[in-house]
Amino acid sequence: MGRRGNYQRPVTIAPDDLTVQGGDIIGSDSGEDTKVSLIESRAQLVVDGAVKVDAQPDSVKLDTGAGPGLSVDAAGKTTLARPFRSVSASDSPVALTAADGVVTCDTAAGPITLVAPSPATFPTGQFIKIFDLGSAGTNAVTIDCVGFNIGGSATYLINSDREMAEISSTGSEWIVS
Repeated sequence: MGRRGNYQRPVTIAPDDLTVQGGDIIGSDSGEDTKVSLIESRAQLVVDGAVKVDAQPDSVKLDTGAGPGLSVDAAGKTTLARPFRSVSASDSPVALTAADGVVTCDTAAGPITLVAPSPATFPTGQFIKIFDLGSAGTNAVTIDCVGFNIGGSATYLINSDREMAEISSTGSEWIVS
């Protein structure tokens, strides 16, 4: 039965596929923590009550974790949100992980050491942006890559106020841009 009346729509079911010609589709798993809906000109994927994919005629949004992920509008403008973390001297040393996207460093109270993981264990092509909030000229941010190189050296220093470094892994070492 169609949801809008007492008529039927052609339905084809194959392993892992469901095709409905015309009409809307609303489905969920037995626990209803994952739902898919295709209604009119909109498609949504909802996981644990949060919309993770929202496709409309003029935009597509992908959300991750507790905040936005990737958004593309009708004009093709793309916005990518990166995970954000703020650290201070009292947190030092700080282990960087693949979950880090942007790390701001408040060096007002003292220097900070950031410890990068092995470049072999970090996703190639992914990067971390590291920003000093204004006191690196006095209290430097040291990026340490224990046993590996970063920019050709064992460590990399951010030692100018408001300096920024972007690091990424080649699989065998860290590069800085």
